[in-house]
Amino acid sequence: MKYEHLVRINAPHVKSLTRDQLWRGLMHRVEQPHVFLPHIDRVEILDRGEDFIERVMWFGDMEVRDRIAFDDGVRLRYHTLASEAHAGGNLTVSIEEPDAGELFVRFCYETPLAERVEDGVDIGSYLRSAWQQSDTEAMQKLRELAESGVFDAGPDVSGQ
Repeated sequence: MKYEHLVRINAPHVKSLTRDQLWRGLMHRVEQPHVFLPHIDRVEILDRGEDFIERVMWFGDMEVRDRIAFDDGVRLRYHTLASEAHAGGNLTVSIEEPDAGELFVRFCYETPLAERVEDGVDIGSYLRSAWQQSDTEAMQKLRELAESGVFDAGPDVSGQ
C-alpha cells in the first residue's frame, strides 16, 4: 500500500518558520519521537553517522527498529524493519519550497500491507487517516517547539 500527503507549514495567518527551523524540528522528531508520539515508552539510539540514525522504540512490549537516512535540510528516509508485531515499510519525509518561504512537508508511505477490509474495517482507509492525523499533529507540535525557540540555537544545518 502506498499513500502520500502534504502538510502546509507556512500559511498567511501564522508566523512563518524558516527552513532551518523546520529541518531542526524534523530531526528532533527522529531523535526524540516520544515528544511527538506520547505513547512511545522508550527510545534508544543504536548507531549514528553523518547521514543516518538507527534506533529502537518501545510501545509497551512492542519493539520497532528503524534506520533513518537523511539528506541535510531536504529529506528523511525511514526504513522500518518488519517483525512479528510490525509489517515494516518505508516513509520519506521531504521539505518542499515552491516559492521562497513557502514551506510544505510531503509524507510518502510505502508498506507491504495490502488494501483490505477486515471485520468490517477498511484497513487502508484507517491507516491513511491515522497517518495524516499523526503527521498533521506532529507538524503542529513542531511549530509549537519552534515558536518557543527550541530550534533557534546552533549552526545552520539546513544545507541551504
